[in-house]
Amino acid sequence: MVNGPPHFTESTVLPRESGRNCKVYTFSKDGTLFAWSNGEKVNIINVANKGLLHSFDLPKAVCLEFSPNNTVLATWQPYTTSKDGTAGTPNLQLYDMKTGACLKSFIQKKMQNWCPSWSDDEIICARNVNNEVHFFENNNFNTIANKLHLQKVNDFNLSPGTQPYKVAVYVPGSKGAPSFVRLYQYPNFAGPQAALANKSFFKADKVTMLWNKKATAVLVIASTEVDKTGASYYGEQTLHYIATNGESAVV
Repeated sequence: MVNGPPHFTESTVLPRESGRNCKVYTFSKDGTLFAWSNGEKVNIINVANKGLLHSFDLPKAVCLEFSPNNTVLATWQPYTTSKDGTAGTPNLQLYDMKTGACLKSFIQKKMQNWCPSWSDDEIICARNVNNEVHFFENNNFNTIANKLHLQKVNDFNLSPGTQPYKVAVYVPGSKGAPSFVRLYQYPNFAGPQAALANKSFFKADKVTMLWNKKATAVLVIASTEVDKTGASYYGEQTLHYIATNGESAVV
C-alpha cells in the first residue's frame, strides 16, 4: 500500500505482502473492509485504521466475497475428495465478521457461482444446490427457510432493493427442449401458477441475467459457444426482455 502525493512512500501501517502466493483480495461493497489471502491465511483489515480484524487459516482460499452489509465473509477453496473416494471436507466457509466465528461450512464443488447471493438488506441469502435454490433468512444458515425446486436449475439472480424480493432462475435446454428463464416473488414458489413470468428460447449455452433497479424486469443475455451459421467466431448472442408482469420480448 502506497501513500499518495506528494511522496508516494510505502505505508508503514500496512506492510508489504511479499509472498508469492498472494492470489486473491477483495474490498467490501462500501470500501471499509479489505480481505486478502497470502497462501497461508485470509486476513481482514479495517481500511480506516489498517487494524487487523480477523485472520483465518485457509491456505488454499482462491475466492473471497463480503456480504452487502459486511456481516459475513464468504471464502471458497477448491474441492478435493480423499484418495479412498470418500467425500471431501466442506470447502465453502461463511464467517461472522463481528465475532470471527465460522457460521457454516458447505460443500461447493464448482467454482462457477460459488458464492451465496444476498438481498441488499441481507434478510435473505440463496445458493444453488442440485436442482434447487435454497434460501436462508437473517444469516441463519442452519435452517433452510425456503426451497425453489426446478429440475436442472443452473443459475439464479436475486433482485436488487428491498422487499418484495424477486428471483430470476435459468434452466438450460436439453434433448430438443428450449432453455427458459422464470421470475418468482419470494417466497411464492409452489404450484404451476407461482411464476410471475416465463420466457423460453433456444441457442443458449449460458446466460447472464440483469435486473433493473426497481426489480420490475430482467434482461437476459443468452450466448452460445459456437455460431452454427458460421457468421461469427465468437458464437451467437441473443438478448431477451422479461418483465414481472408477464410481458416478454426479444430485444
